[in-house]
Amino acid sequence: MAPNSRLERSGYAGRSAWALAGSAMYEFVGLFSTSGMPFRSAASAMWPSAAVVPLSRPFEGSGLRFSDQRIAALGEDSPPDPKLLDRIIEISRQCSSDPIVYVEAECWGGDCGYSGRVFRDGRLVCAEGGPGALSRLLSHLGAQLDDREYFEPFERNFPWTG
Repeated sequence: MAPNSRLERSGYAGRSAWALAGSAMYEFVGLFSTSGMPFRSAASAMWPSAAVVPLSRPFEGSGLRFSDQRIAALGEDSPPDPKLLDRIIEISRQCSSDPIVYVEAECWGGDCGYSGRVFRDGRLVCAEGGPGALSRLLSHLGAQLDDREYFEPFERNFPWTG
């Protein structure tokens, strides 16, 4: 059974708020695809407030980062919004030959947890969470991450503004 809350999916469930207090927090919710302009056009039209940019590493394609307001609206302890998933399925139909990877990342200090889902041809291919989830998710895009699961688009200074 897939974990339901964002904290369960990220691997942080059960950690006390006190243990997390005072740590720097980074949160990301977005999409990645090996599709270029078709994905960027469809995603920009569907989510005008999201940042949508081309990517060149660790794979050629596109990335979308939802706005902080959109992330807050998703709620910390809720599963992904069914309407959001329906829209991702629609985009995966439009970019049918390319996988669409939905990723949630939560980091406190240097500890990060990842979860997400992979869509292709309008279908859910898999859902991942826990240790190694980011590597498993991005492997569907041909990316190979190191043991730390370093992923440049999750850097605080990544140019999401294009």
